[in-house]
Amino acid sequence: MTAPAFTLAAIRKLNPCDIPEGLPKRGKITAAQAVEHGVGLSDLIWVASAFANSDKDIERRLRLWMADCAARVLHIYEKDYPRDGRVRNAIVVARQYSRGEVSAAAWDAARDAAWDAA
Repeated sequence: MTAPAFTLAAIRKLNPCDIPEGLPKRGKITAAQAVEHGVGLSDLIWVASAFANSDKDIERRLRLWMADCAARVLHIYEKDYPRDGRVRNAIVVARQYSRGEVSAAAWDAARDAAWDAA
């Protein structure tokens, strides 16, 4: 699977607040290349979120990454609420939805239950 990449012109069309100097003016830029040029995580997430609105593959990758992030800190929630499986279930269903294994309605229900748990 190839990493998503975008041209500087496409990124500029998103109207970001700032574009770091030194990014390649021609060709496509991957996240790894952007980091090499000083782009921070929050800016990478902003760009990915903006592109996810019109690119299903980016949306899927971003959703899987967010599920991974949530899974890494799930133990903190489960320490205080060991019998509440709603947050864990939302992470599982988010991954399933990203892979096309469950419907949007199933994902919505799991997400809403996790919000109620929070």
